Amino acid sequence: MSIEKKLIDNLGKELDLSEDKIEVITFGYRLFIYSIWGYLLIILVSYILGTLPITLTAAITASLFRIFSGGVHASSQKKCVVFGAVIFNLLGLIVNLFSNNISWELANWLVWITVGIALVSFILYAPADTPGKPITTKVQIKKLKSISMALLFIWFIFVHYVLKGETNINKLYLLASTAGLAWQSVSLWPITYKLPIHK
Repeated sequence: MSIEKKLIDNLGKELDLSEDKIEVITFGYRLFIYSIWGYLLIILVSYILGTLPITLTAAITASLFRIFSGGVHASSQKKCVVFGAVIFNLLGLIVNLFSNNISWELANWLVWITVGIALVSFILYAPADTPGKPITTKVQIKKLKSISMALLFIWFIFVHYVLKGETNINKLYLLASTAGLAWQSVSLWPITYKLPIHK
């Protein structure tokens, strides 16, 4: 028996928790630990590639939306860590490579297109659950969908001020955040769940 399981089992006994609640705690604990490992791997690789702040911007944006809208997971948490590091470092590299060739006008169009895709994705598919984190009640679904939509609205308002030049935020970070939102939206699509990493 692992130390992790002993600690959680002891906590369950102390608090007189049901098996279902212990499973939820176990899932949350593992998700937290692997999220830390995931970010450490993202930071390490992006630091080596010289894209640390850009890659982190994309990852944090996607993570914020993912909390409420869900999305595809790999078949194991270890695979999820590696897959996340690959995806976000690719996004960081792409943004870093092409940002100088993207005008503010084109950036504006990219934002609008991404918001449109995100809006449709959230309406149709959010919250997208996983076997390890099932969403079973209509109330929970409605709540998470509403929060996802509200967060998208807040993000768009913030980005609107960036596009108007009313902040000092570099276009690079705007594009990175947009890329993060785009990936999170795509991760909700049913076809994404058919990727090999999900099996």
